[in-house]
Amino acid sequence: MYCRNCGEQIPDNAKFCTNCGSVQNKQVSQANQGHQQNYNQSNNFNRQNLVGFSNKINDPAFSRHIRKSKRGAKIFSLFILIAAPLGFAIAGSVSNEFDNPQALLMGLAIGVFYYLFAIIWSKRHFNKKSWEGVVIDKDIKTKRDSKNYSYNTYKEYTVRFKGNNGEKHKISIRRNREYFDYFKIGDRVRFHGGLNTIEKFDKSRDSIIYCNACGTKNDITNDFCRRCKVPLLK
Repeated sequence: MYCRNCGEQIPDNAKFCTNCGSVQNKQVSQANQGHQQNYNQSNNFNRQNLVGFSNKINDPAFSRHIRKSKRGAKIFSLFILIAAPLGFAIAGSVSNEFDNPQALLMGLAIGVFYYLFAIIWSKRHFNKKSWEGVVIDKDIKTKRDSKNYSYNTYKEYTVRFKGNNGEKHKISIRRNREYFDYFKIGDRVRFHGGLNTIEKFDKSRDSIIYCNACGTKNDITNDFCRRCKVPLLK
């Protein structure tokens, strides 16, 4: 089996990793055995081709995906701009709590606020610069949020990176342990701006690969994403 923390291959009955010392358990052992089985099944093609950043990022499918995402963000922001004043205007005409034109003006103000917020978010989201670096740290924290006046706990998985220019970056994921485990400390990575996704340099030991367009998990033997049909970066 493989260590759940560092990915080192260890005996199936090991209670501790001989490389990093982390505690193992039966459930993790079974999961890693399944991972190894998938790895063996997908080992019938040349894994040397899975080392290196893929030049498939230049495929027109990615630029089309970015344009489609930008168009969707604009449509959503326009919907908010129209729906908010319209909803308040209707409320002002049928409710005793709101009167027009005050309700209409209130809805218009809210709509403009969220429209500007969506535009600013969209520009920041799609204009991020690409960078390369390495995974330098990973941590798991138990957090809680409030919903309907009750508290729910959840796990937040954080992967930290250091860019080649020295800048620090991180991604935090809620409740997605599998994506967290996909990265190992020391992995070389490339962040693709516009897509806002990360590509690993060495995928030769992986049984899965994540689509850099929509984020869907795919088998490593796939050439195109099973969901959005964009080429997988391998």
